[in-house]
Amino acid sequence: LAYERLGRLEEAREALEQALARGGATEPRVHLSLGILALRAGRFAMADEHFMRARPLFGSKAPSPVWYHSAGLAAGLSGDVVKAIEILTEGAAVHPGAAALHNNLSVALAAVGRSEEAVQAIDRGISADSSLAPERGASRRASWRAARLPSRPRCAKRKRRPGSSSYRPGCSACMPA
Repeated sequence: LAYERLGRLEEAREALEQALARGGATEPRVHLSLGILALRAGRFAMADEHFMRARPLFGSKAPSPVWYHSAGLAAGLSGDVVKAIEILTEGAAVHPGAAALHNNLSVALAAVGRSEEAVQAIDRGISADSSLAPERGASRRASWRAARLPSRPRCAKRKRRPGSSSYRPGCSACMPA
């Protein structure tokens, strides 16, 4: 960990590999740390492998929020968004106060088009840690929703007629002449 904090990632990886060779293979923190290093290096499949090796080593105790965050991130970046959603959903249930898990879950849900669930997840994250919200929590949620949810064209709010400044030819929501 000291090497990692100093930015000496290769030395950190070597130290962890030595720990594995000396019996650390049954220690979830060794695999977690190796997974984080692989994630930082952009080796997502390797990171996922280490996180999945660490999971059963926690035994009956739930993994830490860091494990859920990192494992979900590795799964998502490896292209398995469904797996990421499963991991992050479990993590958010086990650690409801871990706002980052709710935030990451909302991103994964939005990526697969599950917008309403994504909004609910970010709302839970903001409830867990208001620093996720912008200066005005309610307006942040509204702006997040507006940015993430499919929106109708502005003219769809009220039928526009040709000649109107907001009329868009070819728009199905605008009234024909």
